[in-house]
Amino acid sequence: MVTSQLLSNWTRWIDVFEQAVADQQCDGLAAYLAADVQYHVTGCPFACSVLGRSAVINGFAQSIANFDAKFDARHWTATNTHLGEPNVVTTTVWGHYQMAGKPDLRFPAMGQWIFDADGKLIAMIDSYDLGSLELQQAFAWLEQHGEGLDPSYL
Repeated sequence: MVTSQLLSNWTRWIDVFEQAVADQQCDGLAAYLAADVQYHVTGCPFACSVLGRSAVINGFAQSIANFDAKFDARHWTATNTHLGEPNVVTTTVWGHYQMAGKPDLRFPAMGQWIFDADGKLIAMIDSYDLGSLELQQAFAWLEQHGEGLDPSYL
């Protein structure tokens, strides 16, 4: 896949995913996911593997409803983005969440998106480094302020 097309596919996915979070409606993601898409989360207490389009969409919907939607504001920023072959985008993403009366929650993850030749996602991987200070601080925040928050996908 030509790198400009790969970047376009990834940017389109990010935009559609962000809209799904804002609307708390994930059904629109289906058009961007291969039928046998895989989503893997590693290095955190909610690590999992979710297989298949319906299961991935349901997992996203669950995590958004039980975590993202409970915050007043949510922002993700990509840094150090790399376009690789075959059809892989890798980046560090920083989550920044805000909730009234509580300090901000910030944490990094390494994200990877793999597309097929038609531009549909066939795999997504979010990897968390439990040894990073920022992630340790995020888990401390969750212990202190996170009652009722559940980021899990299963």
